[in-house]
Amino acid sequence: IQSAYWVWIVSRVLGKGNNNKGTRAVSVAVSQVFNDMPHVLRLQAFVQTQNKASQRVVEKIGFQREGLLRSYTCLKGKIHHVFAYSLLSSDLLPLPQSSTQIV
Repeated sequence: IQSAYWVWIVSRVLGKGNNNKGTRAVSVAVSQVFNDMPHVLRLQAFVQTQNKASQRVVEKIGFQREGLLRSYTCLKGKIHHVFAYSLLSSDLLPLPQSSTQIV
């Protein structure tokens, strides 16, 4: 069974020397998805080949590059190639359980 959730993460800080903010935002989102939806086994990311900053972000988080999709997207009237990335829930280390409980 496959379901798709499309999320566009656009950050004005990427490419301006502030990639840590973008990396942190994507990392938190990925962790949240896997924690809140344990049935999700795989996430995919599609990054334009010329977008080096976004490639670094997904690679830092642990996404694995799986291949090149030629002429895959059209943005502002131009056709772009993209790299396909994936991250499996089994690729992540389990998060430590909090010792504090809310009563």
